[in-house]
Amino acid sequence: MVVNTTQQVEFLLKSSKGLRSNDMKLWIAYLVMFHDLQTVVAKKKPYEQFKKLVLSDDVPSMETIRRTRQKIQSTGKYVGVKTKRKKTYQEFTTKSCVVHLLKHHKETRKNDKLLWLEFLNTFLNLENKLKHNSYERLCEVLLQEAPAFSSIVRVRQSLQRKSA
Repeated sequence: MVVNTTQQVEFLLKSSKGLRSNDMKLWIAYLVMFHDLQTVVAKKKPYEQFKKLVLSDDVPSMETIRRTRQKIQSTGKYVGVKTKRKKTYQEFTTKSCVVHLLKHHKETRKNDKLLWLEFLNTFLNLENKLKHNSYERLCEVLLQEAPAFSSIVRVRQSLQRKSA
């Protein structure tokens, strides 16, 4: 039986009410359940392993998971309560960070997953934070510090539209 992303996301939404209102938690749960995230980041060089996993063609972006959740919930199934996420990294604005990355890392201009990963590593020091207790630290950073994938993408799109 072939299982697609929609079926996988629906399974997670059905299994855990806590995933229905938090796209980051849902994406992490997806990576744990279907891509063995805990084992991946337990290996040597956890950031490199995480980066390789996220950039893999087999792993849908966080935006894909968000849209899939939204589509499922639009039918009235597995609806959650919307909550605001506290942003803790605001030393710089997201826009200024993305401008910096697009200027200094040209490869991020056409790859949203790579742009998001570079943001996490450059501005949240993810690679160093993953040296010990990798899975726990990864979840902590993603859930408490990291901007949403869609926020980074929207900033990039806006910047590139203005420069075109």
